[in-house]
Amino acid sequence: MKIVSIIIMVFTLFSCTYYSFSGASIPPHIKSCQVLQFDNMSSRYDLQLSERLTDLLIEKIESYNLLTIENDKDSDSKIVGIIKSFSDNVSSKVDDDTVEKRVIKLVITIQFFDNLNNIPIVKKRSVSKEKEYNESEGDDGFNLALDELLDEISDDAALTLVSNW
Repeated sequence: MKIVSIIIMVFTLFSCTYYSFSGASIPPHIKSCQVLQFDNMSSRYDLQLSERLTDLLIEKIESYNLLTIENDKDSDSKIVGIIKSFSDNVSSKVDDDTVEKRVIKLVITIQFFDNLNNIPIVKKRSVSKEKEYNESEGDDGFNLALDELLDEISDDAALTLVSNW
């Protein structure tokens, strides 16, 4: 029984060392980054959506100490994002067909380029998030859900840039 326990422990230990995150995918020569404003290719006409999402992504990158953000075309790298779709749909109704809850869904793609070697570091990666809110909360509920959605998707986008599974 003791031998079986030791064998299981050894296999477990080796399997943990084999499966691990490979770490950040940012090459060591990349120190600075230009973050271009997201292009809004969705059907939602909102002039602030691109700017808010870009600003949040920059905040996330800076808070994780990933790169030095420089608004300069001569930066070592650049990040390009596209808002692919935005929707605000009914997610549930009550018995009398009254809308109870709605869900906002946002889909973006993000790319990360090495300007020094002229190669992509992260090719088009899609990130999507959705957030539900109560219809009875009106614009306040929508705006709160949108704020949370933008915060979460910008966080996921920043992590997408450095995750290399």
